[in-house]
Amino acid sequence: MISIKWAKLIKSLHLKKYRKTEQLFFVEGEKAVLEVLASGFHVRALFATETFLQQHSQVAQRATLLQQCSNDELVKVGTFSSNDAALAVVEIPQWPLFSAPEHSWTIVLDNINARLTLYDRNHDLADTVPFPDGKMPFIIKPLSDSLYVFGIMPGCISNQLMVQR
Repeated sequence: MISIKWAKLIKSLHLKKYRKTEQLFFVEGEKAVLEVLASGFHVRALFATETFLQQHSQVAQRATLLQQCSNDELVKVGTFSSNDAALAVVEIPQWPLFSAPEHSWTIVLDNINARLTLYDRNHDLADTVPFPDGKMPFIIKPLSDSLYVFGIMPGCISNQLMVQR
């Protein structure tokens, strides 16, 4: 059973203001909860149905608080119209402050109002932008008329940047 305290906290996390204040967010559904449990994020509480706990008992032990509850309780506090698996309350990770390595290019995007689109390798720009194997290019199209094309390798931003106007 989900206590009143936890129910209020989870309902408050529906709003960004409270997620930021509490430094918590919640995840619903079997697949998403299993992913967050495997991710290494600190799961403060896991509310799950008996079926979920039986199927994933070993993974569920990673949560600080583990509580069995009904489908109806999960639906009441969450945003899903039906949830027959689980809901996890997770701490927002605190990342170390960014420091740029010397003698390298770094692109930092903050509060950019833009659309992110995967880049089609057959597109006309493919011949003009050298993307080494393993890098996944994408386009950021800001609200202005500029077009920014980046070469991205999983986990890091490359120093190749092409700006077209």
